[in-house]
Amino acid sequence: MQSRTVSLSLILFMFAIGHARAQDTTHHKRPWFISLGGGYNSTKVFGKLLDKVGTYSTQKNGGSFEINFSAQKQLSELPYIKIGISYLQKRVNPGENPDVVVYKDTLQTGYLSVPLALGLMIPLDPKKRVFFSLEAGLSGNFKISGRSYHGPDQAGFKTLPVVLGAQGSGGVIVKLSSLFRLQFLYTYRRDLTDAYRESLYWDAGEATRTAAFGMRTNSFSAGLMLEL
Repeated sequence: MQSRTVSLSLILFMFAIGHARAQDTTHHKRPWFISLGGGYNSTKVFGKLLDKVGTYSTQKNGGSFEINFSAQKQLSELPYIKIGISYLQKRVNPGENPDVVVYKDTLQTGYLSVPLALGLMIPLDPKKRVFFSLEAGLSGNFKISGRSYHGPDQAGFKTLPVVLGAQGSGGVIVKLSSLFRLQFLYTYRRDLTDAYRESLYWDAGEATRTAAFGMRTNSFSAGLMLEL
């Protein structure tokens, strides 16, 4: 309910700015765009220990979602810089097999993500009604919620509060009017620092072994862009 209220408030805010912008006939050669959107995430984990025992393990993606808000400034006709704030929820079971269970976790964490990216918005038709966007950048991800479970084969488990990530996006933008555009975006995110650490009971020669892993996330989102 809270996320719906925030989304509705941002939509009303965008339309209010759009109404004010419609009264301004000044041509903006380097406009600002603000956008609001949301989408679906598909997540997997990776790490040295997981790679070692990967032949015995499968991953079950729980499915998750995201809500995005961003501000984009055109540097010239094509390139732009963008900063945003997003809520990302990631859910995955990183190790499970019907025959051989190496370890079994249920990871569910919500992050407040702050990405900074450089991109290109390239027109695909002479009238500049359809654009292709391509961007890449870094993000800081701050844990704000967590409902993870770790199995009894673990001696310890920790969710890291801050994760640095890299991301790249590509998509299509459709101009609806002088004010509004629709954006359809695919984004790939990869953690550059550890998201989780666990200690596993291993064998008689080595009582425990510490494992650390991060997330790879594919997301598909749609949003509304407002030109300022």
